[in-house]
Amino acid sequence: MNIDLKHLIEYTDWERNNFYELFREQPAALDLSSGPHSDRRITTIRDLLRHIFFVEKYYVVRLTDQPIPDWTAIHLDTLESLFEFAKKNRHELKAWNEAFPDQEKIEPLDFSAFNFHIKALPQKAVLHLLFHEIRHWAQMATLLRWNGMADKTFHDLIASPVMGGEWVVKPEEPLR
Repeated sequence: MNIDLKHLIEYTDWERNNFYELFREQPAALDLSSGPHSDRRITTIRDLLRHIFFVEKYYVVRLTDQPIPDWTAIHLDTLESLFEFAKKNRHELKAWNEAFPDQEKIEPLDFSAFNFHIKALPQKAVLHLLFHEIRHWAQMATLLRWNGMADKTFHDLIASPVMGGEWVVKPEEPLR
C-alpha cells in the first residue's frame, strides 16, 4: 500500500473536526494568547486558525491558477466563518488532488510569497501545506493544555480513524 496525500488530507480533516468541536464547547479558547514570542500577525488562537486556513487558500489558488483574492475582504471573525472558509478551501484542495494527473512529467509551481521565491512540484507544495497545518494544530493543542483547557482528543495520527486501526484507552491502567 502506498501512502497517499489523501491520507494526510483525511487526517487534517479529522483534526479540524476535533478542534471545531473543542472551540464550539469552549469558545474562550479562540482568544487565548499565542504567547509572548509570536509574530505580530498571530497573537491569538483565532489568528492562528486564520493563518492555517489562509495558507491553504493561498496554495489552492496557486495550484488551480485562480486569481489571488483580496485578503482584506475576507473576514473570518467567528468560529463558523473560519470553519466555513476552511471547508470551501478543503473542497477545492480535494478536487485538485482527485484530478491531479498521474504522470511522470509535472511542471513545478513557480511563484513568490512575501519575500520568498518558491519553485516546487505541486505534490511537494501540498505536502508542505498539510505538514504546516499539522504543525500548527500541535501548537494549538499545546497552548490549550498550558492554559488548562480540556481537550479530550489524543491528536496523534495513530489514534485517528485514518487508514483504519483502533485506539482504545484502558482507563484501569495509568499512563507510563
